[in-house]
Amino acid sequence: MAKMAAVRDGAAPGQSAVAGRSVAPGQSAVAGRSVAPGVGTLGRSAAPGRSAAPGRSAAAGRSAAPGRSAAAGRSAAAGRSAAAAPVPVRADLHIHTTVSDGSETFEQVLDQACEWGLTHLAFTNHDTTRGLSTALALDGRHGIRVIGGVEISAFDFERNRKVHILGLGLFSEDAPTIAALCEPVLRRRHENTLWQMEQLEKHGVAFDRAAIYQAAQDATALYRQHIMEQLTDAPYASSAYQRLNRLFFRDGNICERDIEYVDARDAVQAIKEDGGIAVLAHPGRLDNFAFVPALVDAGLDGIEKYHPDHNERDLRVVEQLARDHALIVTGGSDYHGRYGAPAHVGLCMIDRLDLS
Repeated sequence: MAKMAAVRDGAAPGQSAVAGRSVAPGQSAVAGRSVAPGVGTLGRSAAPGRSAAPGRSAAAGRSAAPGRSAAAGRSAAAGRSAAAAPVPVRADLHIHTTVSDGSETFEQVLDQACEWGLTHLAFTNHDTTRGLSTALALDGRHGIRVIGGVEISAFDFERNRKVHILGLGLFSEDAPTIAALCEPVLRRRHENTLWQMEQLEKHGVAFDRAAIYQAAQDATALYRQHIMEQLTDAPYASSAYQRLNRLFFRDGNICERDIEYVDARDAVQAIKEDGGIAVLAHPGRLDNFAFVPALVDAGLDGIEKYHPDHNERDLRVVEQLARDHALIVTGGSDYHGRYGAPAHVGLCMIDRLDLS
């Protein structure tokens, strides 16, 4: 499994940054291109006056952890070259599978990632690490490195907004703190989806219950996407699908009911407790920018910049927040197979990653 080491957030003059860029639909990123200073890394540099967390490699101007090589601009550990460049990669760090609300298995995603020339994938199923042992056992298939992860469904109770927190770099599906926090969320989600099915039946909407359970056989809970697959053959991104989704599940209609989520700061702390790197997912999509300082105080390590739903303004705001708070910058497609809008893995990615 891939290991992730800290690198600098911005590039020195004449150097290319260890960074990520979003990719236009149907296009792939060109690995190894230089990017503007401050564009992100899977690693963390310290803001002025801040020190590195215990046990983590230090950013530019500080010494590296014993036994590990230093990033550009720092001295290398004994026996290793200080000039070693970060390994160029094509990494999608936000992927869902059949374990939550994706339509493809770990193996199917890896096969597709091979077709798109990816080198690294992070599997980040909703509110669970189940299956990560299976995923991590596939590390190296097609030459692709596998990173364990999770995406916790959380909430900002002060601003009344949903917040999603990615946990990256989990080395096992044995994550007891994450499990204790998220298992009640999974139960509430499952029960809510059952309630939604009952509402549809009460209003005379025909669907195949057995087919829904079959589609969700690998999942930790039933999801709305499993129901919608039985209501329409239209692609997720089509106007027909979205119109039907609003008719039943949005705008105060018969199946619209949400569940109780966990505090996002607790999600950050749970990920850290289980050895992961806590990253704020798609903050532009959920308008979470104002919550970043509080999450940083709770231990947030990074922020997702490259995401299909982010516009140019979102990219600029994320870049500034990353600089202000010394945050990792990551990217990913938020791929769900036929249950989501991105057409393929690697739609958004980071193109360099220090794996020393």
